[in-house]
Amino acid sequence: MRFPPWFKVTVFGLTLLGAAGLARPAAAVFTVNIAQQPGNVVATGSGTIDLTGLTDCCGSNPPPDINAQLGRIALGAIGPVGEAWAGGSFHGPSNFGGGGLFLATSGTGDHVEMAGSNSFLAVPTNYVSRAALSDSATWNNATISSLGLTPGTYTWAWGSGDHADRFVIDIQAPAPAVPEPASLVLLATAVLGLGTAGRLTRR
Repeated sequence: MRFPPWFKVTVFGLTLLGAAGLARPAAAVFTVNIAQQPGNVVATGSGTIDLTGLTDCCGSNPPPDINAQLGRIALGAIGPVGEAWAGGSFHGPSNFGGGGLFLATSGTGDHVEMAGSNSFLAVPTNYVSRAALSDSATWNNATISSLGLTPGTYTWAWGSGDHADRFVIDIQAPAPAVPEPASLVLLATAVLGLGTAGRLTRR
């Protein structure tokens, strides 16, 4: 049996609508990448946050900083007041290293703060769930080690179903030190000297 063209188009359109209705929204996630750069440490954050099920508990206005032993990081421009949210469903590590409090040299973008040990986070005032966020913080004259950070991936989660959310901190291990040219010359000289000494000994 042959169907007219309009029938095929209608069936195709209804199929697409049905698939769209069944599709679940992607889980929210905010990710912070912390990396060693020449002379400093830089943290960059981006993503979205779902506040469903959390309680607006108080204000938050810290400068950008990091405290590994408390599982805490604050990113963004210095000054904007944010809102802190708390929830009993938070779960994740209590720390991401043994370092204490270190204020950032500078920060840019949206105010976002996570305090894993206290199960709360902060977002810009009047933030709407799942709106895009982007920020950064820089610690000049610092290293991953001097800030007391332990390289690895740390995840805090809360919510469920369509409102499941995660806050992820990825601390990159510093690249191995590359020998300076002068060191390489000394090493090559030593190897050549050992080779010459070996030949003389055999003679």
